[in-house]
Amino acid sequence: MTFQSERLVELRTKCGMSKSEVARLIHVSPMAYGRYERGERTPSFQTIHYIANALGVSSDYLLGQTDNSSPDTLVITRNECPEFFDFLLDLQKDTDKINRILSYYTTYIKNKGAVKKHS
Repeated sequence: MTFQSERLVELRTKCGMSKSEVARLIHVSPMAYGRYERGERTPSFQTIHYIANALGVSSDYLLGQTDNSSPDTLVITRNECPEFFDFLLDLQKDTDKINRILSYYTTYIKNKGAVKKHS
């Protein structure tokens, strides 16, 4: 399990972010973040988790345990989007509502694909 610093540059570039922007999101100085990208320092496990959330990948991807960058979890904080956070809290209490929303989403995805085919 070794931190894959070369993946940081690839991911940051893909997200269209500067080093300073990522540093701000993960609560470190731009200098510290630059050291992570250059492989001069290895971030703590907590910082790796912050980096993974900021760049939309899994911690396992950053640690070289998988080549699949898709995250296994998403973290949504009340500070980032209070309305969505409250919505998700409300959903936790109502499985019927979850099923209805998933049904709407499934229909939306199917229709979205059908619209592209006709274009």
